[in-house]
Amino acid sequence: MGITYDSQNYLHASKTFLEKGILLNKDNTIFNQQPPLFPVILSFFSPKNENFAFYFNIFQIFCLIFTINIWLKFSKIIFKNNIFYHLFALSLCFATPLYLVHHFVWSEPFFLLLLSLDLYVFQKFLEKEEKKYFDKEIILMIILGFLYCLQRNTGVFFVFAKIVCYLSPLTPKGGTETFKEFTQNFPKKLGLMLFYGFFASLGWLIWFLVIYFMPKNENNAQVLGHFSWNIDVWKVFFYNGKDILVSFSTYFFPLPLVEKGGFLLKFFVLLVLFSLVFFAKKTKILGLIALIYTSFLLLFVPDFSDAERYLAVIYPLFLLVLYENLKELFDVLFLQIHLKFRFLTFFLMIILCFFMVYFQIYHFWRVCKNVHFYQEKKSDILIIMNY
Repeated sequence: MGITYDSQNYLHASKTFLEKGILLNKDNTIFNQQPPLFPVILSFFSPKNENFAFYFNIFQIFCLIFTINIWLKFSKIIFKNNIFYHLFALSLCFATPLYLVHHFVWSEPFFLLLLSLDLYVFQKFLEKEEKKYFDKEIILMIILGFLYCLQRNTGVFFVFAKIVCYLSPLTPKGGTETFKEFTQNFPKKLGLMLFYGFFASLGWLIWFLVIYFMPKNENNAQVLGHFSWNIDVWKVFFYNGKDILVSFSTYFFPLPLVEKGGFLLKFFVLLVLFSLVFFAKKTKILGLIALIYTSFLLLFVPDFSDAERYLAVIYPLFLLVLYENLKELFDVLFLQIHLKFRFLTFFLMIILCFFMVYFQIYHFWRVCKNVHFYQEKKSDILIIMNY
């Protein structure tokens, strides 16, 4: 279990919550850089307890296993039980971003579990013919949204992204409504989403207003900065954008190669990402949610030094969209193999198979490499009992 600067503040806030009923950082300033749910959860494990590390690791493992299980259920909707379901499952089990966030005392694992369950319920909600205000799916989404907005600030980005996707003319199967259907359905859809959005983000909104009206200090200035429009265009598109593209590029290539590839390689990855969402069918809405979330990160997060952490929560979405596109491409090539250009089609199928094998081996290598790295970095792991 790894401890970073953020981890120390989470642990110290949970300790002061137990002792004094308030959340304080390690330097005894008010803990307000993130919503309060995670330190409160940590307090149930009692950081002073000598068995804290053991119990918290069990909690992290629980989050990881259930998150993977939810996405496997999700993928069965897309792939049924064919080879692409098993390839997706294998990639998810070797997903370095997931292991990264589950290694440290960070808020992402429980956030990702809540988000995964929320997106699964959202998919079920979209597939319903008749949608009402107090459907069990709406109530579940409100509860889950309420919790993950209180777990991390970026939860509100997902609430907004879901609202945008639901109000769009897109259908769950990747098609679009006719203009007549869209105009007829829009007022009811808008009412549903206002109802959902208000109650899902209500806890976060109350917390944010408390921070806003507190006496200004360095901490709450940092929080408010997260949600101030980032008007520095250079920083948005060349600094934050560069960090995002580097992180996405490492999903396909090793970091030294990404650094040597420069702008062209990152631009190629950007084209691939947009193409995946554009050509997706059943996963198009998931892809759009991921893109909207990433756009909000660009515009509203001033310090993007932890890009890998921010993007880890959309990695399962990225994988599902990727494998749906690979499946569709494979199906098209397989149907064309007995027609004209058989040699070219066969050659493209070989390249596609090579990529899928490479992708599996590469991510297995990344996991092994990073596990070895974490095991060797003992000197940077702090004694949990200090907090």
